Amino acid sequence: MFDKLKQLNQLRQIQKTLEAEVITHEKNNIIVTIDGKMTIKDLTLDSNKPAHEQAGLVKDCINEAMEKMQRLMAQKMAGMM
Repeated sequence: MFDKLKQLNQLRQIQKTLEAEVITHEKNNIIVTIDGKMTIKDLTLDSNKPAHEQAGLVKDCINEAMEKMQRLMAQKMAGMM
C-alpha cells in the first residue's frame, strides 16, 4: 500500500514538473507561448499581414507549438522513468 502511495506522489511530482514547462514558437512573425498544460499563455500577431493571411498562420503556429511541447514532454517523461 505504501508503494502505491509513493508511486502516486512521484506521478504528481512528474505532472507538476511537466506543467511548469513553457515553450515559445515563432512562424512568419507570429509568436505563440504555451505551457505544459497546453494552455496558450501569449500570442503575438504580425500587424503587417492581412487578417485572412494571419488566420492560417496562427493555426499552423499553434499546432506546431503543441507538437513541440508534446515532444518535449515525451523526452522528459522518458528521462524520468
